[in-house]
Amino acid sequence: MLWAYVELAKGCHVASHFHDSEQIAYVVRGKLLWRLGEEGTDGFSEVVVEGGTVIHLPSNVPHSVTALEDAVVLDVLSPPGEMGVDRQVR
Repeated sequence: MLWAYVELAKGCHVASHFHDSEQIAYVVRGKLLWRLGEEGTDGFSEVVVEGGTVIHLPSNVPHSVTALEDAVVLDVLSPPGEMGVDRQVR
């Protein structure tokens, strides 16, 4: 598994992506808007996750994140793999 410490500044957006890895994200602090599933389908949802909350993302589920506040997230991916923030242009 891969553990990652991720800091997201308010307004940061991680574009929609998916990966073979299952993901568990623990929001240490801050507030994030997660968009889960493929937009325009019945499986699409939006959820606001705040500090102290855990979110589980099954493998191959499209998702994006927007930081509504400065945030810190501990991500766990299993098996290890590339994260969405790794694919973005800086």
